[in-house]
Amino acid sequence: MAKKPIKKKTTTNPKSTTSETTSTTKATRTTSKTSAAKKSTSTKKTSATKTSPKKETQSILLRKFDDWRPASLFQVPPSMVTIPSAPPFTNASDDKEIKRIKTLLLQTHSPDDFILSPEKKAAQEARFTAHEEARMKAEEEAKKKAEEEARIKAEKKQKRKPKKKRA
Repeated sequence: MAKKPIKKKTTTNPKSTTSETTSTTKATRTTSKTSAAKKSTSTKKTSATKTSPKKETQSILLRKFDDWRPASLFQVPPSMVTIPSAPPFTNASDDKEIKRIKTLLLQTHSPDDFILSPEKKAAQEARFTAHEEARMKAEEEAKKKAEEEARIKAEKKQKRKPKKKRA
């Protein structure tokens, strides 16, 4: 919708301002209605004069095009053919060192490599249980030490003499 124009007040009489505002609002409403009617008729005329887009698209869609193939395919001239080269894996100058690093990098692994033998598995479990027992023992000792310190602190508080009251 069109914005209504704001008219400046020229008089201070309240009766005259209300009559002015009502007359201006009526005028703007009628002009907006007529402009909207003109726009709608103009759009109807332009759409009727154009050819329908359906006929154009159908004529394009129904066309048949032959497959196009070039007489000869593009071939890269031999002067442009180059084999890309990558930088070396390492900066080492020693051939033995380069070979050792390449073998490490190119090693393949299978899931069977990570399955432990029964002897290794038992040794690993023994290590884990020994480590867990040592941790639990250290926690118990720390707890006992904290309890002992708290007991000593409480005894010191009891041994303190109460302050004398002044009279």
